[in-house]
Amino acid sequence: AQLDPQGRLFGYLDVVEAGRLAGWALAAGDAQPLALELLVNGQRVAATRAETPREDVGRADARFHARCGFEFLPSEGAVWRRGDRVEVRVAGTEVHLVNSPGTVG
Repeated sequence: AQLDPQGRLFGYLDVVEAGRLAGWALAAGDAQPLALELLVNGQRVAATRAETPREDVGRADARFHARCGFEFLPSEGAVWRRGDRVEVRVAGTEVHLVNSPGTVG
């Protein structure tokens, strides 16, 4: 799930549902949480930090840490519906997570 040519950024959008978007993202060798942004149909609607525990990711690679999970839940101003195009990317960049953009099924 490598995101950049330097092999520093990793992440994956695991869940693309009408009621929840979730996954993980991290910078290898850096325990600071990555800032992420959500775009729906090309419009930035929400932001979060990837900092919830994901033990499966922490065990997957020696360069990874477990506090890298995230989720977006529908809220006022951040609503998506079946058929919408959703993108999760590292905030302030054009770097998308693997499996992003996706279409809500």
